[in-house]
Amino acid sequence: DYMSAFGMEANRAGEFADMLAYAQANSNTTTAQLGEAFKNCTSLTYVGIPSRVKSVGNGAFSNCTSITSLRIGKSCTSIGEYAFDGNTALKSIYFGEHVNNIGRYAFRNDVSLKTLAFNDNLLTVGEYGFEGCTSLTSVRFGSHVTNIYYKAFVDCSALRSVTMHSRTVSFENEAFPTGFQLTFN
Repeated sequence: DYMSAFGMEANRAGEFADMLAYAQANSNTTTAQLGEAFKNCTSLTYVGIPSRVKSVGNGAFSNCTSITSLRIGKSCTSIGEYAFDGNTALKSIYFGEHVNNIGRYAFRNDVSLKTLAFNDNLLTVGEYGFEGCTSLTSVRFGSHVTNIYYKAFVDCSALRSVTMHSRTVSFENEAFPTGFQLTFN
């Protein structure tokens, strides 16, 4: 794995993450180029995507089961497929102001997530984007969301409230579970 290549033990995962974030923020590297560098890294408890990062690559932080908090920088526009899949301890996400696309399965099975509040620039939530987020109770979309794809919130059994600002949203089949209240502001 990446950490052992640098001669680092698992207890230094935070330091390793900081080192890669610094390198990424000060070069032309993207998390997509890092591949699945942090996949299965159970020592990470917090992820902060630096402001200069434009996208989070596919599977970049999947199955990091100790992450409780995620902050996505202001320049990030896209979150790749499976990027944060299986992060069972994730409780809070701050989406930077320019995130406009959430990929398929991006936050699947993040069972501790309770609420979501998206920025005004979010346009799409991919298929199965939040599948299996069983503690999720409410979702608030910003003013520009246009597409919520197939089963984006399937198996979110606690979801009761969805708030949107736009009435021109396209929902694909079974985008949401049954029994929730949809409110337009």
